[in-house]
Amino acid sequence: MTKKIILYFAIFIIFILNIILDININNYIGILNMCFGKNIVLTNFYYAVICSIIAVISILIILVITLVVFYKKDEIKGIKLKTEDRNISVLLIG
Repeated sequence: MTKKIILYFAIFIIFILNIILDININNYIGILNMCFGKNIVLTNFYYAVICSIIAVISILIILVITLVVFYKKDEIKGIKLKTEDRNISVLLIG
């Protein structure tokens, strides 16, 4: 249940960030115009391409979060020897 909550929360946050980025693309282009002293024209085609790239990046981030949350396996923290294995190794050394 916790894994689903993490996934849905991540999807919600990424969706909100995606909307915020899509709305502010014109502001970013204005900042670039001021920084470089050039007039960058943003047509509808380029606006759609930028929004599509942002959407693909968001989908890939959600895919990574899904893979990490649902397919995470416990790491092996060390080798646990049975008591008889320890006795045999001590007898072989000694």
